[in-house]
Amino acid sequence: MIVTILAFIFVLGVVVFFHELGHFLMAKASGVRVYKFSLGFPPKMIGFKKGDTEYCISWIPLGGYVKMAGENPVEGEELGDDPGSLMNKPAWKKALIFAAGPLANYFTAIIIATGLFFFLGKEQVDPERVVIGLIEENSPAAELGLKPGDVILSIAGNDVNQLRDIHEVVVDSPNQEFNIVWERNGQTMSAMIETAADTIPNYQGEMVARGKIGIAQATDTIPVGVGEAFILANRASWRVTVLMADIVQKLVTGRASPKILGGPIMIAKVSGEKAREGFVSLLDLVVLISINLAILNLLPIPILDGGHLLLLLIETVRRKPLTLKQKAIFQQVGLAILLALMVMVFYNDIFNNLMG
Repeated sequence: MIVTILAFIFVLGVVVFFHELGHFLMAKASGVRVYKFSLGFPPKMIGFKKGDTEYCISWIPLGGYVKMAGENPVEGEELGDDPGSLMNKPAWKKALIFAAGPLANYFTAIIIATGLFFFLGKEQVDPERVVIGLIEENSPAAELGLKPGDVILSIAGNDVNQLRDIHEVVVDSPNQEFNIVWERNGQTMSAMIETAADTIPNYQGEMVARGKIGIAQATDTIPVGVGEAFILANRASWRVTVLMADIVQKLVTGRASPKILGGPIMIAKVSGEKAREGFVSLLDLVVLISINLAILNLLPIPILDGGHLLLLLIETVRRKPLTLKQKAIFQQVGLAILLALMVMVFYNDIFNNLMG
C-alpha cells in the first residue's frame, strides 16, 4: 500500500508540476502577474512567497493550479488598465498561456522518452522469424514444453514470420486447439496446443475473452544516439496520441462506453504495479499519463484549457469579448460537465478497481 501511494504521488506530482509550470512560465513571459503556484489543492501544507507569487504544496494531490491576476473577471478589483492582468493581454498571449500547460506535458513526455531510449537503447526483433524470448508461467506454451530460443514456424497451418501471424490466429480463439510447429536446435517439432482465455475489457467496458499461448518474442537491444532517441520518442508519443484521439472520438460518438474511463484510483493501482516492476516502468507510465493529460486538457470543455481556448476563438470570431454573464454561463456548463465526468470516473474506479 505504501509503495502504491508513493508511486501515485510521484506520477501525478511530476505530471501536474510540469503542466502548471508551463502555465506559470508562459504567464510570467507574457507579463501576467501570478499570485499562486500550487502543487495539489488546498488546504496548504507548506509554502513560501517570493515577489508577487506564493509557491506551495497542498494536501490534496489530485492536481494543481496557477492563480493569475485577472483570471477571474468577477473579482472586480482585477479589472481596469492593470498591465499585469490576464484580461488586458491580447488574445494570442492568452492562447499561449492556456496552451502552455498541455504543451508542457507533451514536451515532458518526449524528453523522458528520449532519455529512456538514449540510456536503455531500442529493442528490435528478427523481422523474418519469431524466436521465443520469454514464456509465461503456467501458460499453454509452458505446459507444451516450448523454450526460449525455439523458433515458431507455423500455427494452424499458417506460416509464421512475425508475432502478429500468431496473434491473428490465437486472439479471437480462446480455449481452442491448434497445431503448432517449431524448430529447436535444427530439429523440427510439432504438437497440438490449446489456447488459454484471458479476459480484458473492450470499448464497451465489457470483459471479453481473448486467446493467448503465453510467449513473448526475443528482442535485441541496440544503443542509439541522442538524435535517434529523440526521433523514436516523438514516434512513440505520436502513436499514443493517435490512440488517445481514437478513444476520445469513440467516446464522443458512442462507439465506446464511459465505463472504460478511469480516475485517481485506477492511476494509483497502475502506479503501484509499475513501481514494483521498476523505475523504468514507472517512467513509462509518467510518459503515458502526461500525453493523456495534454490531450484531455485540450478538449473544448469550459474550465479546461481547451475551453479557455474555445472562448478566445469565439471572441476572436465575434471581434468583441463576451460579457461576464455569458462567460459565467459558459463556465457553469463546463463545471456541470466536469462534475458529471468526475462522478462517472469515481464510480468506475470504485467498481472496477475496488469491488471488481
